[in-house]
Amino acid sequence: TGDEFEELSYAFNRMLRHLVTVQEELRTVNTDLDTKVDELAQVNLRLYEMNKLKDEFLATMSHELRTPLNSILGFSDLLANSKDLTEKQKRYVSNIQMSGKNLLAQINDVLDLAKIESGKMELQLSEIAVADLIERRVGNMLPLADKKNIELTSEIDPRIPILFQDSIKIQQILNNLLSNAIKFTPEGGRVHVAAKLCEDDPDHMDLIVEDTGIGIPLDEQEHIFEKFRQGKTSSESRDTLTRSYEGTGLGLSIIRELSKLLDGEVFLESEFGRGSTFTARLPVRMSLSHDGVLSELDDTSVGMNRIKTSDLQRYSQKKLGENDHSETRTP
Repeated sequence: TGDEFEELSYAFNRMLRHLVTVQEELRTVNTDLDTKVDELAQVNLRLYEMNKLKDEFLATMSHELRTPLNSILGFSDLLANSKDLTEKQKRYVSNIQMSGKNLLAQINDVLDLAKIESGKMELQLSEIAVADLIERRVGNMLPLADKKNIELTSEIDPRIPILFQDSIKIQQILNNLLSNAIKFTPEGGRVHVAAKLCEDDPDHMDLIVEDTGIGIPLDEQEHIFEKFRQGKTSSESRDTLTRSYEGTGLGLSIIRELSKLLDGEVFLESEFGRGSTFTARLPVRMSLSHDGVLSELDDTSVGMNRIKTSDLQRYSQKKLGENDHSETRTP
């Protein structure tokens, strides 16, 4: 009938208008999406340029700061060995050496963290006797401990086999842990270093540094591994970063990142006012073919013992995919 036809025509026109409206909205959304894509492309380009500038800056910083600083340290070492200096002059030279080494360590911290974050830090794997490594590190730290009358002891689990790891990175972890422990332990305190094979996982070992220092408040412990963080004394406000202790506040952040780089992790146990225990849990990698690391990574043409971070991450992801499930370990 005429009424039915009119209703049908009205419904059809209404649907048509709705489709036109939807099409217009879709065109608007597409236009906005194209704009956002263009903006994102511009942002990515700027980020790429900024990252390139950062790399250039770090390279310049490495050369322009470390090169003259190494010269200063070299000449100060020559002066220190001179027999013609008075006691006062020897103290001056000693101050130059100490200040130069502290500055060089801080520069190295910044550069190392930047390399790790950009994925450009490389691993150099070799066989390592952990007892010799710890003995050298403890020996190097003894003068710092003696200055504060701190008892520095060590303990090595005889079951730990020869490691297949990056000796330099492990030394960096141990150096940072020890220097932090000595720095935050008052005079007459105690710092103990231990290397133990994990009881529940013999493929991993724990590097443990325990101190009787100032400790870390519970509410600070979750943030202590963040960049530029330092511990606070009991008299300091917890709302502001403290500069009571020397350093950049990068030591623990570097420890965490290096541990991850070595396919490990780091744990903290601490009681404010009584001391802290830091544990770096690292894989042993007992032989050259341990878990197929060397043979599989060699196929990527990265060289015999030089493995880029990106290659190691790719291998780790592959191994994770092969597991039916993952477990969360606690020390």
